Amino acid sequence: MTYVQGACKSWPALCEWATADGQINMQYLRQLAGHSKVTVTDTARRHEGSGPCVTMTFDQYCDWWDQHNKLQQPQQQQQQQRQQQSGERVQQQHEYVTHQQQQHIE
Repeated sequence: MTYVQGACKSWPALCEWATADGQINMQYLRQLAGHSKVTVTDTARRHEGSGPCVTMTFDQYCDWWDQHNKLQQPQQQQQQQRQQQSGERVQQQHEYVTHQQQQHIE
């Protein structure tokens, strides 16, 4: 199988539509198309299919996007903390079992 690499490097969208850290540059897109009408749906509801389609301006969508991300950040931080704590517990259990096995051998 043949792959083409770098074919899109010169596309303005790669530079203009994304920030330096790889996030979507909503500010730029808002300036470019804020007045445009868009149809959106909530695809996060996979178990129900997608949500209903809603028509709004891209500015309105950007406002929703900003609010959604502000609400998601604390939840993501809590999830990362739980995963880290879970990993630490697994490591502690592993160390305990290893210690017990070594004592049993001696």
